[in-house]
Amino acid sequence: MRSYRSPFLDVPIRPDPVIELYKQDIDRSLLRANLKLTPQERLEALMAFQQSLEELRNAGERAKAVAELEALMEEQQSDSRD
Repeated sequence: MRSYRSPFLDVPIRPDPVIELYKQDIDRSLLRANLKLTPQERLEALMAFQQSLEELRNAGERAKAVAELEALMEEQQSDSRD
């Protein structure tokens, strides 16, 4: 494990092994790409993501409503056969 020199203190700083373990699973290219964006572009990307989530949530609610309606219709049909 490497030691780093603090810019403020004249002492070596050893990396925390737990943090180093987490860092291996981080895609830094995504962080770099996001940091290249302006704050306005980041907000626009966030808003587009939130819009996508809202559309997905609405689609799920519609699918659930259709499934409930189909189940109700099937139940009514089976009751009318009896």
